[in-house]
Amino acid sequence: LLNSKTDAADSVRLEDYGQFDGVFAGGRIRLAALGVGTERELLCFNQNPGADAAGKPFVPPAQLKWFRNKIFRQAVSCAIDRDRLAQGVYGGRARPSHGLISAENQKWNNAGVPLYTWDPGRARALFEQIGLLDRNHDGILRDADGTPVEFTLITNTKNPLRERCAQLIADDLWKLGV
Repeated sequence: LLNSKTDAADSVRLEDYGQFDGVFAGGRIRLAALGVGTERELLCFNQNPGADAAGKPFVPPAQLKWFRNKIFRQAVSCAIDRDRLAQGVYGGRARPSHGLISAENQKWNNAGVPLYTWDPGRARALFEQIGLLDRNHDGILRDADGTPVEFTLITNTKNPLRERCAQLIADDLWKLGV
C-alpha cells in the first residue's frame, strides 16, 4: 500500500499501523473498519497420550491428567482476562472471544454454549473442585500428589502480539497459583 503497488488489503496488522499514520492523515489511504474478522488467537492444551520412540511421554502424566480434565480447562478459561488482552495487547481493535466461532458468525455460532468468562473466584473454585489446592500455603496450586500446577505457554517467535498475550495469560494464571 505504501509503495503504491497494491490498491487494497483485507487487513492491516496492529503492529503495522504506525507506518500508515502520515498517509491516513494525508488522505492517500483510507482505512475502512469492516467489522470483526475471522482471525482467532487460541490457547490449546496438548492432550496427546503418546510417547516418543524412547518411550518418553509427549506430555508429562500429571499435566496430561489436568489438560484432559474439562473442569481444568474451564478454570483456566475463567482465569484469563480477555478484555485486558483486547485492550492492552490489541489496542481495542479486538473483541474477546470465548470459542473458535465468533458470535458474529450467526450461522455457525452456538449462543447456547456456556461461557467461562473472566472470573478469578470461579476459576479458583473450579481448581478446588478437581483437587488443585494451595496445599503448602505458598501461593502455588498442587494436585493430590503434590505436583505443582505448572505448564509452559508456547507461541511462535517474532510475533510481539502473541508474546504479549502469553505474558498476560501467564500473569493471570500466576495470580491464582498456576
